[in-house]
This record gives sequence, structure tokens and C-alpha cells, in this order.
Amino acid sequence: MGEKQATLTFLTFGQRQEIIELFKYNEASDVKIGIPELAKRYNVSVSTIRRLRSMSRNREEPFVKIDKSSYLYKRKRVTTSKNPVLEDILYDWFKAKLSAGQPVSLAILKEKALIINKNINGDPTFKASNGWFYRFKERFQIHSCSIQGEKLSNDYECSVEFVDELAAIIRKENLQLHQIYNADETGIFWRMLPSVTFVSDFEKSAAGYKVSKDRVTVMVCANADGSHKIPLYVIGKSKNPPCFKGINKLPVTYAGQKNAWMSRKLYTEWIKMVFLPSVREFQATKGNGNQKVLLLVDNARCHLSKEETELIDDMIIVQNLPANVTALIQPMDQGVIEKMKHLYRKSLLRDMLLEENTESLIEFLKQRNMLSCCVQISSAWSDVTPINICRAWRKIIPSCDIEIANCKEISEDDIMQLLYRIPGFENITREEVQTWSQVDRFEPGWNVENLHQIIQRFLGHEISEENQQAKSTETDGEDDEIIDERGYVENVVTDATTAYNGFKLFKKWFEQKRECKSEHMIQLQKFDEISKDVLSTLKNLPISNDSNNK
Repeated sequence: MGEKQATLTFLTFGQRQEIIELFKYNEASDVKIGIPELAKRYNVSVSTIRRLRSMSRNREEPFVKIDKSSYLYKRKRVTTSKNPVLEDILYDWFKAKLSAGQPVSLAILKEKALIINKNINGDPTFKASNGWFYRFKERFQIHSCSIQGEKLSNDYECSVEFVDELAAIIRKENLQLHQIYNADETGIFWRMLPSVTFVSDFEKSAAGYKVSKDRVTVMVCANADGSHKIPLYVIGKSKNPPCFKGINKLPVTYAGQKNAWMSRKLYTEWIKMVFLPSVREFQATKGNGNQKVLLLVDNARCHLSKEETELIDDMIIVQNLPANVTALIQPMDQGVIEKMKHLYRKSLLRDMLLEENTESLIEFLKQRNMLSCCVQISSAWSDVTPINICRAWRKIIPSCDIEIANCKEISEDDIMQLLYRIPGFENITREEVQTWSQVDRFEPGWNVENLHQIIQRFLGHEISEENQQAKSTETDGEDDEIIDERGYVENVVTDATTAYNGFKLFKKWFEQKRECKSEHMIQLQKFDEISKDVLSTLKNLPISNDSNNK
């Protein structure tokens, strides 16, 4: 009996594309390639390779290139759907939710499918059955780990292919860790305090003034070894906040957008005006100012495509994170942004330590402005360590899985001890602190389209943008301080208060001078927090009976 013939395989669309591009490249270079060798390499018949060579030479019907991030790239065949428009809309909505880090359950997907079907006047017999859902997952190559409640032995399996692909790019371009960057937007409720009675009462009584709704978008970007943190890009609602008047240089780059969202226009500005200049300056210190850098970003609609970004400057190589595992592996989402927010909130609380009662605390919230927000966020970013950042890359670059020794993290106890010293928060619970700490964990930095907007877009209708411009409530002012101490303690507190008031005057004066740099503003903010901490401690020193009788 003869040897059993090997079973041939079907090529994926991506493999067909690879072979066609190989033929095109070799013919352009006048290099011959052996068809039998290719057939053996891909385990297909010689006739299959010949057909693909013919397609590579067909100028009238060129092969349509498929992006590697497309679900078609790894497919061998495309099964026809009875509801293609419904599934395209549902998949677009699903990707938007994943990019924003918002979990989606099987029940919600089925519910949305039924809503879409009704809105597009689809098949009245459509039931969103389990069988349909299984075929929908297969058609769009949706991993189980992307769907809440779906069983999977290990979520990391979803990102293995991306890790291999990233490693291939790093080898091909001969990139070092300091040449690999990740950027991600996040929303921050910059004036929000833990939800306690006096804050809620204030918001109810102050019509149109909701401190809990004041948000900014912050673009966070750093390289893989943590040696280069790109200056923050902060997006607020006001284009020209009055509190910026007279300030020579902010420690962040600020932009205004009516809803404080990242947009394609602002993303382009960030690439050109923030990312590229900062990267060139840093890479020059490494002796490779003109070498390429790799930028990893998610598939948010506000981002430029890979091709659009690389056209801006050939220094940039862009790699999009797979939509279905972005929240699992994106480095900035692996504790970097979270730590920055915790540091910011700690700074906010320390800034309130000298308030005497809930009324003065409310006044503090009113007077808190965008300048304070920008300086404190930048200060928090400066305190995120290179080790914190490097470890955040460990899921996609194994060499970044380094040990952290004696690394002090901000604990809930640290936050609660600060809150206990602030009027109105004496009885705050651990659960309230936890809720406050995580309130904007999944807050995206861009406008995540709702299902209605996506349906409108697919059906060809214009999407009307919400035209709500929040009125600026920013004011500049000084804190009123009440001192009620006696004897020696009174003298110490008086001296400390006088010194602190002098420091505040100096801080305000120096921030408006040309010589004031970003790093100076950050250091001044840190000195301000330390001074308030010390003064608050002094004001709460116990007074002995002896001193009272003197």
C-alpha cells in the first residue's frame, strides 16, 4: 500500500493576502519564487498557489486588502448571515463598549439584537436564539472572555496571538522598550467628593451646580520601561478658563471641547503637538532621535486609523489593540491610570485639610478651578513610578514582569484617615470610600455612541450632537482661615498661618512669572499640600490644663 496522502488545509483570508503580497513583492523585485515550495509551506495544493499568483497579477480586479484587526483576517470562509445589517450594528456597539472597558453580558447582547431588529424593521421571526448567537460569535471571531458570564479557562488566552504579533514587530523593527508607547484616554470627575449628606444637600440646593458631574478627559501615555512619561493632555469644557489668565506655562497641555471629550481633531493635535515633540526630545537623549517608535492604541472612534497616523510622520508605527481584549491587556489600564487617580484624590483631600466646617468646604469646592485640577493631576502623574509603569506592560511584554520591592501604595486606610480630619466626613464608611475611589474607573475619554446613534449612522441619518455647554463656575479666591488656639499653641499656629499665607502669595505670584516652569508648579503644589497637612496638625494639637491656667 502507498503512503497516505497528507490532508490539505484551507487558507485563511490573511494567509491568502500574505501569499498575494509575496508574489507582488517578488515580481517587483524580479525575484522568482517556487510554487511547489509555497504549496508545501502552507500545506495546500499547487493549483491553489497558482490561482493566488493569477490574482496578484490581475489589475482589473485587484485583491481587496484586509486589515489584520478585522475579524475576516483569520477566517477561512465567510458564512452568510440572514441579518447582516443587524449584526454589523450589534458588533459596532459591542466594540464601543469593550473599548470603553464596559462589560457586556450574553443577555444584554441578545436584548440589543432584538431592539436593533425592531428599529430597522428586520425579520419579524428573529428571536436572538442561542444558535444565532453562536453563529454571530463565529462570524465576528468574538472571544468568550469578552462576554461577561461566558466560561473560559484563562482570559489570557484571548491575547496570546496579539502578544506573538507584537513580539514579531519588535524583532522586525529592532525596537527597545523605551521605543514602545501606549496611550489611553480616561475621564476624571475632578471635583467629586465621597457621597455624604452635606454634599448631596448642597447639590440639591444649588441649581445647575453639580460638582459630581464636572469631568475632564486626560490622555495618559508612557513607554514600556517607564523611562518616559508624555506630559498629560487635559481636555475640559471651557476653551479659555479665566483662571489661566496670567499663567506663563501650565504643567499640562490643555484643550477645550464642549463636552470635554477626545475627538479626532484633538487626537490629531495631541499626536502633532504633544506626542511627537516629546518623543523626539526624549529619544534624542538615547541617541536615536530619528528612529521609529511603536504606539499602541485602542480602536476608539476618536482615534485616527493606523494609516492616517503613520502619514503624519514616518517615525510612528501604530499597532491597534484587539477590540475584544483591550481592557485585559492595555498597559495604561493595568493599574497606571488607577494609581494616578488615587494620587490625585489624595492630593484633593489634603487640599481641604484647613477647612473649618462644611460651609467653608462648600466654598472651597466653588472656588476650586481648572488650574488647580491641571496642576494636581500633573503632580499625581509625576508620582507614578517607572516601576509601576513597566509592570503594567507585563501581560504583553514578558520581560516587563519585574519584582517590586518596598513599593508603598495608597490604601483605603490612608484615604479614610485624611477624610476623618475633614469636616462632614467624620462618619464616612469604608464602602463609601470604595465607591468614590472607583467612581470613574470605567469612565471613557471619548463619546461612546449609544445604540440609537449607531443605528442612525448605519441607516444614513445624521447624528445630532448634544449641544449642552456647561457654564463656567471657575473663580479665583483665597481661603478664609479661623484660628482659635491659646498660649504656646496659639503662637505656633499663628506663626505657621502667617508663613503659609506668605507662601500662598508667593505661589500665586511665581506661577505668573515667565521663569515658572511645569516642574516648578508641581513642586509648589506639593509644598502647598505638605504645608496644609502640617498646619492642620498644629491646629488640632491638644491644649493641656496647665497652659489653660496660665
